Amino acid sequence: MYIRIKKRNTSSGVKKFAYLVRSRYYKKGPRQKVVKYLGKAYNLKKKITLGKNSSKIISNNLEDFLLKLVIRELKKLKFQEKENLIFCHHEGFKIDLIKKEVKNEFNQDIALSLNYGFLCAYTLKKLFEKSFVIKKPVKIAEDIGKNLISAGVSIKSKEFIAIYDLLEPKAAKSNHE
Repeated sequence: MYIRIKKRNTSSGVKKFAYLVRSRYYKKGPRQKVVKYLGKAYNLKKKITLGKNSSKIISNNLEDFLLKLVIRELKKLKFQEKENLIFCHHEGFKIDLIKKEVKNEFNQDIALSLNYGFLCAYTLKKLFEKSFVIKKPVKIAEDIGKNLISAGVSIKSKEFIAIYDLLEPKAAKSNHE
């Protein structure tokens, strides 16, 4: 599944809307079906540079590590933490990392286009889902990487290695020795 943006002409101009789409392949070729409406799509481009100390992420817990990655991305986009894990933007956007919601000033679901992905309720929930029980650490790390990209969260190569180390601590120790 992937996120598709559709443009619509409205009385106030062209608006963009985000949809979750599934592709299926048939004899006549691929067909796409909208699975879910994700909300109006907004672009966030202006980023600020964070200091070196504020951009380094250290954690012994995978969920906490991922949370810190998302928070760092939000701070780059000028979001400010108003309450515990609730971030607000001066354009009226609100992200609740506990409820995994991304809303506009009218409390409607939205999708924020950033980097090469979309930060929305769907991608936040996907990023933090715990479906790791029967997968190998390499596959889990691959899934997490895909989910980070689809959510528009940037990650450095050293941080990706740190994620793998959190998944497979025994293998990490033997690789680093």
